[in-house]
Amino acid sequence: MRFPPLLPALALIAGCTSGPTEGPNPGPELPVAAFTIARGGGFDGTFLAAWTAASGVTWAAGTNGTVLRYDGFQWTPEPFPNQFDIITGLAGLSDGATLYAAAGSEVYERRDDGWFAVASASGSILLGAWALDDDHIYAFGSAGRILHRTAGAWSELPTIDNTEIWGVWGTSPDSLIAVGQSSGLYAWNATTDAWEQQSSPVQAGFFAVTGDGTGRVIAVGTGGTVVRRDGQGGWVQVNVPTAQNLFSVWSTGPGNFLIAGDGGVLLEGDGLTFTPVVVPAGRENLRAISGPPGERVAVGWWGTVLDESIDWMPSLTGARLYGIHTPADGAPLAVGAGGLGFERIGGTWRAVAIPAPATLFTVIGPSASQRLAVGDSGTILRYSGGSWRTEVSPYPGLLRSAWWDGGSRAMIVGAEGTALVREGGGWRTIPTGTTRNLRHLWGPAWNDLWAVGDSGTVLRFDGSAWRSITTPAPADQILRGVWGPSPNDIWVVGDGGTLLRFNGTTWTRVLAIVNDLRAVRGIAGQLFIIGEAGGIWRWTGAAFEPQPLAIAGYFLGIDGGGTRGLTIVGEQGTIVEGR
Repeated sequence: MRFPPLLPALALIAGCTSGPTEGPNPGPELPVAAFTIARGGGFDGTFLAAWTAASGVTWAAGTNGTVLRYDGFQWTPEPFPNQFDIITGLAGLSDGATLYAAAGSEVYERRDDGWFAVASASGSILLGAWALDDDHIYAFGSAGRILHRTAGAWSELPTIDNTEIWGVWGTSPDSLIAVGQSSGLYAWNATTDAWEQQSSPVQAGFFAVTGDGTGRVIAVGTGGTVVRRDGQGGWVQVNVPTAQNLFSVWSTGPGNFLIAGDGGVLLEGDGLTFTPVVVPAGRENLRAISGPPGERVAVGWWGTVLDESIDWMPSLTGARLYGIHTPADGAPLAVGAGGLGFERIGGTWRAVAIPAPATLFTVIGPSASQRLAVGDSGTILRYSGGSWRTEVSPYPGLLRSAWWDGGSRAMIVGAEGTALVREGGGWRTIPTGTTRNLRHLWGPAWNDLWAVGDSGTVLRFDGSAWRSITTPAPADQILRGVWGPSPNDIWVVGDGGTLLRFNGTTWTRVLAIVNDLRAVRGIAGQLFIIGEAGGIWRWTGAAFEPQPLAIAGYFLGIDGGGTRGLTIVGEQGTIVEGR
């Protein structure tokens, strides 16, 4: 069983900040004295490679020259020579003492004193690496280039048809298989020292290949393509329950294959048939698999690591969190990319399973036992009775924000000027008078809702219909947040430092800061705005003061009240608490 990941150097910490005891009584609102990072600062790039040593130590690597090492207790970053490199492959010796990385046109070797370039495919880009055994390491890429390390030295095998090679596998140096673009399936002929193209049963690009040691070989690629070769026979197509692009295939022994791809797809099977593996959360595009049975990991976008030892929940992620709900009677919940969810349980933020088919942007509700979440692809989820259920949406596009006070009526807004209303029954569309994207919805009551969006759009709902509101917002700016302590004090924020204030009669534009702003929220007579570059600003009554907090990326959502203070979420899986 793996321990929860801790990464102090990158602030990838889950549960290092304790909070107030959760209870049904919200208590009086308390002003925020300071902000602390409860979780976040994670790698928000893409992991493209993973490798596990016989000792169980695992490495994950990807964009921006990022290399992380997991020793069973915590993930630790390792300095890489070039932070602009994209690391596309990892392979190493069985004891983990030496590791190789394919990055750019170079092969790097990891030693006790760091990473060093040891070989080059000059003029080509390396797309992966693979180790047959401790004496045979391969790196491969564009222009059909394949580098081979044996007897302690690197050399180059004959090129393959000037094509991109994405995967290499074999049982010996004389029985290699290479796969690549344009239905590329190739076998090494040790007699002629040349590669021979094999017939493919399907037109597709192939990204990975592996075998189970019994003569059965699987290659995977675009559009849910899986092909199989038994022994020295020809390749046949295998039907699988997905049309997603598949980027990695891994075998842990005879009759056991695991495939990973876009949309968090994991398929497991014996090579003849495959069934989906349930991914409860963090359904990001996956790019590589590594590890022994029971402890396999799949890595991918937003620094995601799905861990088999915790039922394929994410043990590491830097995915964006867009929405936060902090009810008075229970655990706060943050939602974001790929249906990701984090709940604050016992003072610790932990990943939770939400059956969302797409990214969630907003979660709201009157309590922890009644919630409404909306997101991409017309996603509407309602939580009640201890479980989530999907509600039918009349609009299949992006749903961005929602309002619900726990009664029979609720409102959702989204792309193309969409507004959905529910009044006791199902959801239906109502006109808004605009086709511009609506990005945030807020209001003190059903008959006084506000929506803001693209091109300076501000709308107000009186309980029956939406009407457009004229403001001094620049016509080319996106408005992203609205909130007010009273009907006579409404604030609107947006890109380019746009900040508007309504006193019940007139609008004024407050010249605050130049940063893009994403949300606004008040508590105990205080007003805060959040946005670009980890920015949190507090209104003094005359100006906005920046709050000291060192963090990269945007803050995207804010909520709070009562003794809970404020909770802020954003890029890199960041969660910040204000108390």
